[in-house]
Amino acid sequence: VSGGDYGWRQGTDKWPGYFPDSLPSNLDIGLGSPTAIAFGANSHFPEAYRNALFILDWAYGKIFAVHLTPDGATYHGRFEEFVTGRPLNVTGADFGPDGALYFTTGGRRTQSGLYRVRFTGKPKEASGLPALDQTHLEAAKQSRKLRRRLEVFHSEQSIEGLGLAWDNLSHDDFWIRHAARVALENQPIKRWTLPALTESDPKRALTALMALARVADSKVHSQVVARLNDLPWEGLALEWQLVALRTYQLAFIRVDADTAYDRKSTITKIAKASGDFSETQMEVSRLMIFLNAKGMIPQLLNYVVDAKSQEERLSYLFHMRLIEDGWSEEHRRAYFAWLKRMTGEQSDWHFQGFMKHIISDALAKVPPGERGNFAQLFETKSKPETAKPLLKRPEHKRWEMGDFVDLANRLAKRDLENGRRVLKQAACTACHVFDGDGLAIGPDLTSIGARFDARAILESILEPSKVIADNYRNVSLTTKQGELIEGRLVGEREKSLLIAPNAYQPSQVREVKLNVVATRKDSQFSPMPPGLVNSFTREEIFDLLALLQAGPPK
Repeated sequence: VSGGDYGWRQGTDKWPGYFPDSLPSNLDIGLGSPTAIAFGANSHFPEAYRNALFILDWAYGKIFAVHLTPDGATYHGRFEEFVTGRPLNVTGADFGPDGALYFTTGGRRTQSGLYRVRFTGKPKEASGLPALDQTHLEAAKQSRKLRRRLEVFHSEQSIEGLGLAWDNLSHDDFWIRHAARVALENQPIKRWTLPALTESDPKRALTALMALARVADSKVHSQVVARLNDLPWEGLALEWQLVALRTYQLAFIRVDADTAYDRKSTITKIAKASGDFSETQMEVSRLMIFLNAKGMIPQLLNYVVDAKSQEERLSYLFHMRLIEDGWSEEHRRAYFAWLKRMTGEQSDWHFQGFMKHIISDALAKVPPGERGNFAQLFETKSKPETAKPLLKRPEHKRWEMGDFVDLANRLAKRDLENGRRVLKQAACTACHVFDGDGLAIGPDLTSIGARFDARAILESILEPSKVIADNYRNVSLTTKQGELIEGRLVGEREKSLLIAPNAYQPSQVREVKLNVVATRKDSQFSPMPPGLVNSFTREEIFDLLALLQAGPPK
C-alpha cells in the first residue's frame, strides 16, 4: 500500500493495530518467517488456486494458499495449508512454463532441495471463491480505481490532487481515506492548514487535523488541540473517536514544551469519549496519564482487573508506571501486587526484562520513605535463574558427527518420553522452550523439526558454532586495556553498550563505555556450549532427536 505504515516499532513503541494512521492486515495467519510469495495466475491448477496467493513460511515448514476477496478498495482473505512437511524450510517459489509450482528449501547451511507441485487431474472451472454479485465486484473495482488515483498524488503536488484528497478525507472506506490523507500530507502545507483548522464537517476535519498533526510545524499543534476540543467528535462511531484521540496524541508528541493549551478543557473533552470500547478506554487512559488528570487511578485499576487479555492488562500497568501523584496506600499496594503477579506469568527473559524496567520506573515514582516496602516484593531469594540438569551424569563419550552415520535409519519408533527426559537432563530447557517448558533465551525448539532435518539438528548440538543465526550471535569487544568481552548485545546507548555476558543469566547486564572499546566484531562462538550430550548414549541421543523432529503431540 502506497504510504502504508503498519506500526512496526521496537519494543513498546509498537503501534496498536487500531491506530487510524496505521493500516490493518488483510489477513492474520499468525507467527511465521515469510520467505517468498507467488500468485497462481500462470499455474495449471484448478481455478480457486489460480486466483490464490501462495505464501512460504520457513520457520514452520508450510506453504499457505490465500484466497482473496474484493472488499471495497482492498481485499480480505482466508487461508489454507497447501503444502506442509517436517522439515520443509521453504526459501523460494515460482510457477514454471508447465504451470507447476516449483519451490526450494534450505537456509542456514542446511541441505537444499528443489520440489515441484503439479495438478494431474482435470481442472474444474467452479470457483472456490465466495459467490459475489456483479454489483459488488464493480463497486470494489471502482473503489480500487479511486484509491489508485489518490496514490498518484503521494508523489505529485497539484491543485487537482489537493482537491481530490480533500473530497475523500471523510470517505466511508478506510483504505480510500488513508490514501487521501497521505496525498494531503504530500501537498504544500500552506495550502491546506487553514482549511484543516476551520473545516466544519467533523469527519473530514478529524482526518485533516490528523494529517496536520503529523506534518505541520510544532507551533501549529496547540491550534490542533484547540480545534479538537471544539469539534463534536465524541458522538461519532468508534473509528472516528479513535482518529480524534490519536490526533491529540500526535499533537502532544510534537508540541513545543513552552506552547500553552487549555489543559482543563482538553481533559474534559477527552473524558467524553465512549467508555463502551476497550480501544477508547486504553487511549483515553494514556492521554489522561499524560495530562496528569486527577482521580483516574481507581478507574485504571478497575481496567486492570477487568482486562480480557494479558496484553491489555500489561498495557495499563505499563502506562500507570508514570503516574506520580494521586496514589492512596491501598491503590499503590494493589498496583504493585499486580506487577508481582505478572512477573510470575512468563519465563521468557525478554518479558522478564520488560517487567524489570516497568517495576524500576514505578518504584522511582514512590516516595523514598515508602519505596523499600514495595521494592522487597521483587527481591530474589537465591532462586536459580535458569533450569538445571536433573542429575549429574559422567561423560559417556565426546560425540562427533561421524558417530551417527546411520542416523537416518535409527529414528523410527523411538521412545519420545525418554527423549523428553534427555531434553531436561541435558539442560536444554535452561535456554530453550519446548512445548511451553523452559526459558526463551535461545530459539524455540517446539517447531524445529519443521525447518531442520535430524542431521542438521544433531550438527547444531554437537557443533553449535558452525552455524549461528544472526539474531543469536554474540558480540565480541576488545577494550583498550586488552580485556575481551563477549556476550549478547541487549542495548545501545549514546555512549555505551549493554552486554549480557552469561547466556544462563540473561538479566545480568554489563555496561561498556564506548570510549574504552578498541574493537567490535561479531563473535565466532555460539552462546550454546558444545558437549551437552556427551553424558548420554547413542540411543538416548536418538530418542532426543526423534522428539525434536516430531515435535510435541497435537
